Amino acid sequence: MGGYYKLDELNSDVIIFTEDRWIRTGDVGQWNKDRTLRLIDQTSSSFQTGKYIALERLEPIYNACNLVGNIYVHATSYHKEPWPSSSHTSIISLLQAVVLTLDEWTPESGLVTAAQKIQRSKIAKGFEASMKEALVRPANL
Repeated sequence: MGGYYKLDELNSDVIIFTEDRWIRTGDVGQWNKDRTLRLIDQTSSSFQTGKYIALERLEPIYNACNLVGNIYVHATSYHKEPWPSSSHTSIISLLQAVVLTLDEWTPESGLVTAAQKIQRSKIAKGFEASMKEALVRPANL
């Protein structure tokens, strides 16, 4: 039997295992033709609009603008309008609100690591109120 070694209380937990006994890892995977599994992303950093979109793949697109110092793309399941179903819809056009800040993102501020990798959960928590307000009253983009 698969599961966690000597942790029977976790082995019966529906939060960790699916009905067919797959372990919920939080990974997004893709089965290859050779029957191997390729891990694509984490579900916590992806959202779905008919296909999974990794947020970290959107950030460099927006960050290509020389006026952008740091960027954090946040996805939420709340939206007033339905997502476009056309496969020709540009990923960039999914942007619904923007929060601008003069705060410097440094390791000292805790918003990026020493390697300049953004701290997604800290940014989400720190700018939560601003993001909610921007979604309620979006600017004309």
